[in-house]
Amino acid sequence: MNPVLAGWIIIALGIVATFAGIAGAIIQLIRNLENRRSKPKFDLPTDILTALRLLIEALISAPVWLVLLIFGLALIVYGGTLIK
Repeated sequence: MNPVLAGWIIIALGIVATFAGIAGAIIQLIRNLENRRSKPKFDLPTDILTALRLLIEALISAPVWLVLLIFGLALIVYGGTLIK
């Protein structure tokens, strides 16, 4: 197989894996937010910081999505080296 074609295929697979990892993290974030529904609404800066903190917690609590994210990025980098 042509290395350039293989590179593009690997990059495409990496993009799919990266988006799957991000989607999984967002789903876990929504689940975490639903569990904290009883708290009152926050101001904008606090709300953004809370959302970022919950996203990080979601990434930590869902290692499958984190692995997909890292694996996807690694595939993109490796595919990029094949294209040259």
